Amino acid sequence: MNDFYIESLYVQKVADISGIPVEYVVKMRDRQLLDEQEVRNMLIRYDCHALLLTQKFTERQVYDRLAGIYNISSSQVQRIIKMKSKRIFYCMQCGHEITKAEFKRNGGMCDRCKSQSIIV
Repeated sequence: MNDFYIESLYVQKVADISGIPVEYVVKMRDRQLLDEQEVRNMLIRYDCHALLLTQKFTERQVYDRLAGIYNISSSQVQRIIKMKSKRIFYCMQCGHEITKAEFKRNGGMCDRCKSQSIIV
């Protein structure tokens, strides 16, 4: 696995994408509060989208270029681009994290809150 460190040249781009001031991004980076792999993935998705919008390059060319910039294979770039983000569900009553199946099954509630709502 390639270690990705949020260098100074990426800090401004991360700040622009996320809407967080540069100073805060630097402080969070220095205190190791950022998931650097997820930040790298966010930058790759952003750059890919921006390059494809120009319609000057094919997907393959963009993947190869991004692979060179971020020092990973083009298949990893493709996997990052195609990867869906994991959605997190919370109980609407108590706020605990629950699975998607539990959320759908109980109408937005965890099993414990759903069982307490049963009237006998």
